[in-house]
Amino acid sequence: YIRAQIYAIQSRHEEAEKLYLEALAGFEKLLGEDSSITHSSYRRLGDLYYEQERYEEAARYVSRSLEGLEKQLGREHPEVAYCLLMMATIQAAQDRYQEAEPLFDEALAIIESTVGPENVDVADVLLYKSEALYKIGRGAEAEPLLDRAIALHERAATAPGFRSEAYYYRARIAWDADRKSEALADLREAMDLAEQQRGTSSGAERERAG
Repeated sequence: YIRAQIYAIQSRHEEAEKLYLEALAGFEKLLGEDSSITHSSYRRLGDLYYEQERYEEAARYVSRSLEGLEKQLGREHPEVAYCLLMMATIQAAQDRYQEAEPLFDEALAIIESTVGPENVDVADVLLYKSEALYKIGRGAEAEPLLDRAIALHERAATAPGFRSEAYYYRARIAWDADRKSEALADLREAMDLAEQQRGTSSGAERERAG
């Protein structure tokens, strides 16, 4: 199962899928479909299919995870919120923003009420929602969400890759609004953070190899 996660990170999708499916079959047999471990496996498989743009399969597995977790934990739980966020992202990727928006909003409300509005998990929802808004031409609505996401990520000193994506989208919004100097400053920050992330990833790979 850990190897499947490593393959997924390395974009070795076929190998990861095979291992995830084998693990899922074992969990369903030994623990049953109502086990939290089984629900987690559904979600991870959904993540993998999302990365491959296999959206129907992704939605099917995330939906199964959502249904099971909600039954076990109740609707107002961070794990349920994460599934809602995934469902929203899948819908947005298919240009179904009317379906995605209420899911984004519910996920955000649950996370803010359970872990607090200053928790860095809030930033993930803000980032994904802002990306979706930008892609449908609602950059003015997306920008304050990105401002807040960046502030949360900077405060928590999260991995450079997360922060890079937020700066990149804010740069695009500023550029579209003809605020070129702001856009270039954010783009430089995004590139610097992306470079830091590559250095971190390369160092981790060398350490594993050693």
